[in-house]
Amino acid sequence: ITLGQAIEAVEGPYYFSRCLEDQSLCSRGAAPGCAYHKVYAEISEMVRKKLDEVTFEDFRDAEKLVSDLQYINKKTTC
Repeated sequence: ITLGQAIEAVEGPYYFSRCLEDQSLCSRGAAPGCAYHKVYAEISEMVRKKLDEVTFEDFRDAEKLVSDLQYINKKTTC
């Protein structure tokens, strides 16, 4: 089972911002035309993909997980 599956089973789909869940929650009144909406949707998709890649079995191999996270950190800081 992946972390994504576990989170979705408990919380529902992952969204970076509540405005992606329900268009009427936009505090700016802009809804889907908002520049933030597009970026938040992209971030949400990236996080969901990563959560779907990591399984609980991966936690048994902590060294691999730490190494993967360090690699991600290096990629995002470059």
